[in-house]
Amino acid sequence: MIRLTWDLPAEAEHVRLCRRLVRVTLQHLNIDDREIAELELAIGELCTNVVRHARLSPDKSYLVQLEIRDEAAEVSITDMGIGFTPSLTEEPTPTDSGGLGLWLVEQLTDRLEFRKADGNGTVVRAVRRLGSSPGGTERPRERTPAEAAFEV
Repeated sequence: MIRLTWDLPAEAEHVRLCRRLVRVTLQHLNIDDREIAELELAIGELCTNVVRHARLSPDKSYLVQLEIRDEAAEVSITDMGIGFTPSLTEEPTPTDSGGLGLWLVEQLTDRLEFRKADGNGTVVRAVRRLGSSPGGTERPRERTPAEAAFEV
């Protein structure tokens, strides 16, 4: 198991840094490229929500913890902002002004949970099983170019 923790200022440029750190870490661990892209996107969306909505003062930061086990990747993001009650049941429509990020994270992960942080703020926890699509179905193996060339 590997556990990494980053204490990040609540500024947009640090969301980009977090995404890069996640990508490099997962690449180093030889995680599938598609899973890397999906986890990077999901974590980026959760961090963006903190920056946009937690109302942290400029001198405050939030905590990102990434844990990788053989079978799963788990991220916990803790902020000491204003807190919120998520609504994750409806698929957003093109005319919605918000809510797409959390819906997207739900689609990219197997579990998404929210709880109140000690004091104020929110803890978001997302879990993604590795080697499968969200929801638990095995992903089909990618075809090699040679296999694709001989497909009938």
